[in-house]
Amino acid sequence: MEPPCEIFAKKYMPSVRAHIVWELYNIHELTQNEISKILGITQPAVSQYLSGIRGSSAELPEDVLNLIKIQTRNLCEMYKKGKFSKKTLNKIYCTLCRNIITQ
Repeated sequence: MEPPCEIFAKKYMPSVRAHIVWELYNIHELTQNEISKILGITQPAVSQYLSGIRGSSAELPEDVLNLIKIQTRNLCEMYKKGKFSKKTLNKIYCTLCRNIITQ
């Protein structure tokens, strides 16, 4: 039996990341380079998430999509205030993981 975090990483993380990238780019108007730095991925990966090449494998429930919007807004605010850290991003991923896995 796989640990819940491993299931999240394999099955849901690409979709979660795609939604976060979309929100940061389209709603919060960050550049692809800014998004790549925040998420610790390459700019080409950001481009692939935006074009749908990556991250469309798992359907996410509506409440999770709403949580992604809220968490992304918080992430963006912290980034713009200069208070962002990778620890912040990890907390967001853990929150989303717990929410998805417990459904």
